[in-house]
Amino acid sequence: MRYNLYFDMSAIMITLIILIAARISKWIPTYRNRSYRLIVRGVFFTALFDFATCFLENGAFQTQAWYIPFKYFFDSGYHFFHILTGLFFTLFTFSIINLAIEEPVRRIQLFSPIVITQVLLVLNLFFPVVFSYDSAGFYHRGPFIFLIYVFGVYYLGLSILILVKYRKTVELKVVRIMAAYAVIALSGVVIQTVYPAFMIGEFFNSLALILMYVNIETADEIKDDKYQIMNRKGYLSQVTSNVDNKLPFLSIFVHVSDMHETVVNGDDYSHTAVMREIVAFLKRYKKESWIALWNDNCIVLDAHVSEARAEEIMKEIEERFHEPWTVGESTQTIGMTEWMVRYPQDIQTIEELAWKTEMLNDIRFHRHRGLLHFSEINFEELGYSRRMMELAGEAVRKHSAEVRYRPVYDVHLKQFVSARAIIYFPDGEGNLVDGNAFVNPAADADSLAEFDEYSLTDAAMNKDILMKNTTLLEVSTRLARAMILKPNFEERMKRICERYDADHTQIMLRISDGTYAQLQEEQIEILRRMQNNGWILAIDDFGMGQSVLSRLTDSVIPYLIMHQSVTNSILSSKQGMKFGKGIIHAIHGMNKTVTLTGIETEQQAKDAIAIGADYICGPYFSEPMPALEFCEWMKARGNYDIQ
Repeated sequence: MRYNLYFDMSAIMITLIILIAARISKWIPTYRNRSYRLIVRGVFFTALFDFATCFLENGAFQTQAWYIPFKYFFDSGYHFFHILTGLFFTLFTFSIINLAIEEPVRRIQLFSPIVITQVLLVLNLFFPVVFSYDSAGFYHRGPFIFLIYVFGVYYLGLSILILVKYRKTVELKVVRIMAAYAVIALSGVVIQTVYPAFMIGEFFNSLALILMYVNIETADEIKDDKYQIMNRKGYLSQVTSNVDNKLPFLSIFVHVSDMHETVVNGDDYSHTAVMREIVAFLKRYKKESWIALWNDNCIVLDAHVSEARAEEIMKEIEERFHEPWTVGESTQTIGMTEWMVRYPQDIQTIEELAWKTEMLNDIRFHRHRGLLHFSEINFEELGYSRRMMELAGEAVRKHSAEVRYRPVYDVHLKQFVSARAIIYFPDGEGNLVDGNAFVNPAADADSLAEFDEYSLTDAAMNKDILMKNTTLLEVSTRLARAMILKPNFEERMKRICERYDADHTQIMLRISDGTYAQLQEEQIEILRRMQNNGWILAIDDFGMGQSVLSRLTDSVIPYLIMHQSVTNSILSSKQGMKFGKGIIHAIHGMNKTVTLTGIETEQQAKDAIAIGADYICGPYFSEPMPALEFCEWMKARGNYDIQ
């Protein structure tokens, strides 16, 4: 059977197409892209040397003096790149599963066949141990030609074994695609072995590579299109081998904790724009780390650096982003925290890593800059908080949660004027616990929206009891961002009031400081519309350092409720009271009122009045009570004056 030029020309053209596609591709991660290119180039050069060898078989060249040396060179190149293609395929398999190859055993497994092949090809220049040519220039196999095929099959088999061994950390689809590649490539080798003149092995290789290029990765599996970096799944995939091999590793987290939206020449300078700038800045470290998006606010670098170098990177990040920026004619300040985590060897599974990392993000505001070790963090306590949050959600859905009310004292009217709602739920042992202690109001969880609707429903049902001795009804366990993002948010809230014939203009909705700081302009507009429609809004937990003063100045929300930790700080000393008085005076200058929570003693109540607070509440007056008990409590006190 004569040599068919069509097949190898097709192989070369297909490989060139793949080379171009791999070159311009933007959505394959760097390391995987490089491994893929190595495979493509290996196939390309194999096809090129294959084509050159066959071209030299033309009878017109066989009489030339340079014919035999050139044939040896091109045939040697063909065999060498054939083995390299198998090696690159194995490296590609390693990169997909993110296995390290630094271990001596793996280096021997990977590179010893290449060394043997190279020795054989050099030896073949002197002794025909692999292949030879007769006087007519025809190709003949030598006794060790079988090693070339054995090594090729070895690399393909090793790749399949790796995929099978780590099948839990890679999608089944990927295993099937890689197996299909091996079957197609081996088919080409078998055909070419049985029919030496029918040289189509590289055509089969190229065809298999096209299948891999189309199917091995999709953008949503590993890549965040918005920022052109890995997503959370990609990060976890990247560190899988460290977890499996019990190797410690280092990650650096960069979290945007606060961002004031600014409009410059009609363009929004938004949170997304800041995240893009941070990503662009962090790409300078691509040689030292992987960049991934952990969530909408947090970027993580899987760092291949020492702790000292990680500290340098964090310092560079701080110098770049913590200084106020000039945006148009305004000054932009961004609240950021960054920290590095030394992950230990005792992480058992990738799920445990994800869970613990999520826990670290939940406590980010308490950690700031620095190095964290897992041993420093009480994950048992954090896990308890997580379980309690789940119990709270379950209690709301089963209607076993209880809404209790705490009285709020109006300093100017000298009487109790409102009922502050707080959800209590069973802790699993029959004890009712305060839901505020376990609810993160900034989280985008449907359960938080359920809390708010549950609280509002209870207050609307008990309006006749609660309103007997009060002039204002205050409800909600801190209105969550998830609630504000609900479709027809205002209509949903209003329907609850209408169902129980409650007047929504006598209801105060409290929005936590952290939640308010995260709201986009369209959500602020919803609150502004609600304010115009009669709803009473308040910013709760004020003073925790999450709100931007300029944004607060523009806010239409007239009520600010200080967090109890701020109250304790202000009322703990004369200097603190001077500071508190100045803060309250400034807030009054913005036409807003101030509520101090957490009042525990009579002296604190008097001091709060002295520095200008408008409303006060806390354990000094009463612990939260069920609706009927609250009504009796209010009735017994009537007008209450703090002398």
